[in-house]
Amino acid sequence: MAGFDDFFGNILPGNYFLTKSMELTKARESGTLWYTKKFLVFYYYIFLTNKIETTEYQREIVDIFDNYIASLSGDVRDRAREFFYPQGERGCSNLKGGGFRYFSDFCGISRFDNDNEKKAFYEAAKKYYFAFLMGSGGQSGVKAEIKRNLYKPDFDMTKLDEVIISYDNTVTNLSGIKNDYHAFLRNERQVLYFLGYFHSKTSGAKDREFSSLTPVGELALKANFDEFLALWEHQKIKMVSQPPTIEIEGVFVEAPERFAISFSPYYDILTWLLTNSDIKKDEYKYILSRKSSRFSGNEWQDIAAVACEEDNYDKLVAHINALGRTRDIKTEDFNKELSKYLLGLRDDLQNDGGTNYYGVCKDTAKAGKYELTEREKLQNILTIYTAIEEYKKQKYEALHKKCEKEIRRQYIAKVQGNDYRIDKKRKIDWDMYNITPDKLVVFGVIVSQTCAIDGILPTREGVIGSIDTMLGRFSGLLAGVGLASKPKLRNEIKLFFNAVENYDFSEYLLEDDDYFCSAADSYYEVSSEGLFAKIEEASDKHTDYSYDRKRNASLVSLMKMYYVSCFAKNDKAALRCEACNDNAFLTQNGEAYLEFHHLIPFKICNGPDHFLNLYGLCANCHRKIHFGSSEIKNNLYASINENSYLQQTIFARLKHLREANILKSYHLEYLYASGAITEDEYEKIAE
Repeated sequence: MAGFDDFFGNILPGNYFLTKSMELTKARESGTLWYTKKFLVFYYYIFLTNKIETTEYQREIVDIFDNYIASLSGDVRDRAREFFYPQGERGCSNLKGGGFRYFSDFCGISRFDNDNEKKAFYEAAKKYYFAFLMGSGGQSGVKAEIKRNLYKPDFDMTKLDEVIISYDNTVTNLSGIKNDYHAFLRNERQVLYFLGYFHSKTSGAKDREFSSLTPVGELALKANFDEFLALWEHQKIKMVSQPPTIEIEGVFVEAPERFAISFSPYYDILTWLLTNSDIKKDEYKYILSRKSSRFSGNEWQDIAAVACEEDNYDKLVAHINALGRTRDIKTEDFNKELSKYLLGLRDDLQNDGGTNYYGVCKDTAKAGKYELTEREKLQNILTIYTAIEEYKKQKYEALHKKCEKEIRRQYIAKVQGNDYRIDKKRKIDWDMYNITPDKLVVFGVIVSQTCAIDGILPTREGVIGSIDTMLGRFSGLLAGVGLASKPKLRNEIKLFFNAVENYDFSEYLLEDDDYFCSAADSYYEVSSEGLFAKIEEASDKHTDYSYDRKRNASLVSLMKMYYVSCFAKNDKAALRCEACNDNAFLTQNGEAYLEFHHLIPFKICNGPDHFLNLYGLCANCHRKIHFGSSEIKNNLYASINENSYLQQTIFARLKHLREANILKSYHLEYLYASGAITEDEYEKIAE
């Protein structure tokens, strides 16, 4: 009982955060992840690009949706077409239909007194256009009236006020009604932010904040069904029960210094389901959501077993309700949380028609639980996922503990009534972890899915025999993590099972230190003007995220030759470091030695391989900028601003990259957290 007494005596509010809207998991509204896919695609095109102001978005979205539908089981493709391309009264939102309404038509023609008025109008129009395409919102009352009118042939945004007033001419809060209509958008946007599909400086709640699709989001955008499911699993596996970016509210308990989180909430849920054959929603609320890193796996099993006993369970319920925290008393938020974690694993969603090969459970709503339906399949999944958990512990435990410490700091501040602001370095460390695909985790999920598809055990021999299944279903995602060919894939299977069978993940724990020395020089005969033209051409070659993308060696050679041509006075050895301004040492070939540093790291931050993101540094300064203290780095950034060969400050360079639509929000926040730019500069660049 000692373990249970410790658990009971230090119960804190539940560790949950994916509460928000239920739209993502409505059984009647979606097949497995159909709604989530649709949401992400429309969100990207409407809010994260300017393509909505053209007509090209229609064709691009149709290509994405058609690829997704083609990857589904043949039994449900017709149903999926109806979901992604609505018919009937919503036919004008069908991107394949002859009556499809483009954004320009939806907005109508308006005159504005100033730019701010125009900007506000189009920001609101985008939200309504998003709701229009999604078919969401408008459950009852004036919202239902608005929704009905959105699909009328003659509706445009200039008539919105008229629709509301015609329905109720006593309205006094017109703007409040209009803003409340698309509340679902704010809620679900935050869920996808927390799960790493797009990035912003805060929690994703602000409408006008600079936001970008993440590397995970880029892969998910064009992913087929199998790949999208794999990425959803990848993100759930990496998630902790409360990330440091969450905002804790309404905390009034004692001993906040005891606050702790679970580093593996999804794994906790799956092992509970296998052990108990079901997850009762109330047990999740009162027991499982309160698991934390203070208890080892074996300790937790004993605690959970004791906690489920009737007398102890009743004591838990009474104790938690006595905390007086509304969100802990209500069941709704916990149900939402659990349903989102199990999305992808359910075999009872209406539109799937029982075709979800990864389905292992169903929602028995009347009994108030999720029931295990495929024990052997879940056991096979957990064979892989258990190994992944060990890998996570080896690679990420230090980061997880730092994040837990940051959340505890917030928790204590809120309990004591003090102001709290997240540590910017801790936030970007978490963000980069959350938004970057982990090759082993991605591949582990693909292996697990392949076993479920082909009905085989998760063994080396079985998976090697299913390479064709892998390549056929996961080609895009495999290419995204550097495994596009059959030889590479075969080698990765062997490497993966060596790691899984021995829990030796050393091959996957090697770090890329993001170093790149200057390449061989081959442009001596080209003029400085010609060199710069080639530099610009090389810098314009941008591709979607890929795990194994390579640095452009020719770009570095071009930049070095350009520096020699313009700044070395015909002496190619007379180059200097752009940080300390000292002359570079000479190599055996009599050339100046410089290492070209990506200000936004190429590997760990997906930094652009662009001349505006590159600086020629001596080896000493390069090491300092990677491993030095904050004070050392701040001095180096100041020196770089003064000594840059291109005579452009970091701020000016980032402004150019932003204007060229190359800069991502996480790039900018990384530099802010590193001290390369100030918060004021961040805001000016992000405008």
